[in-house]
Amino acid sequence: MLKPKKSLGQNFLKDKNLCIKIVDSINYELNDTVIEIGPGTGALTEYLIQHDINLKLIEIDERAITFLNHKYSDFNNYEIVPQSILDLDFNLYRSLSNRKLKVIGNIPYYISGRIFYSLFENSEVISEAVLTVQKEVAERIVSSENRKEYGILSVAAWVAGSAHKLFDIPPQAFYPQPKVTSSVVKLVFNPKIKASEFNPFMGFVKAAFNQRRKMISNSLKPYFVLNLKNSPDFIEHSDIWNNSKNLRPEQISPEQFLNLFKEITRHNEKQD
Repeated sequence: MLKPKKSLGQNFLKDKNLCIKIVDSINYELNDTVIEIGPGTGALTEYLIQHDINLKLIEIDERAITFLNHKYSDFNNYEIVPQSILDLDFNLYRSLSNRKLKVIGNIPYYISGRIFYSLFENSEVISEAVLTVQKEVAERIVSSENRKEYGILSVAAWVAGSAHKLFDIPPQAFYPQPKVTSSVVKLVFNPKIKASEFNPFMGFVKAAFNQRRKMISNSLKPYFVLNLKNSPDFIEHSDIWNNSKNLRPEQISPEQFLNLFKEITRHNEKQD
């Protein structure tokens, strides 16, 4: 057994029943390409590799790579990709089957937000993902407006598709035990905007939440200076803006954010 590396945020899941439950949360089809993030000692891999799938193990720990290659030397349906999930070209792996990818993993908590955004940015080539994360992060992912957990991550998850919390995992199910409870979330991707629009849209949402206790008429002022053409005309004539401007960002639904962003985009196009 490998000794977990704190620098890599490694907490190995040791409860076999929970491993099976997580793996069974993915809807597999014959020859699907499934990406596992950070397999470590193969707690989930043990059950994934038994399916008729093309399994891609994304792992940067050289010790784990050696361990996994030895453990699964009798299997030919997997490949270890020795790089960070944050650097992965998802399009490269979809081309193997021309089907959308499926993603699974017990992801390092310290980069969980960045991993989610990487998946959201690639929501056009991923069909679903089942991920184990810190419970607090899971609640932010699935939250809706007017709840304290609601924020940028909630809006990002909505615009990429839908998110559901499946179940919690206690600290004692891991080695070493984390100080927090974990949760398994399932993301089903059905993007509501084009991939090219995701980052601009999220830039707009982040600007709104930059001062989350203020009305967006105040928090979006710097954004408008940089991104809104002929802002006096927009502010005077946009019904969507005038119906939202006196709300705080946590009161605005993801759909309202998207409608407002589209209104700004249309307005700018008219000014060209």
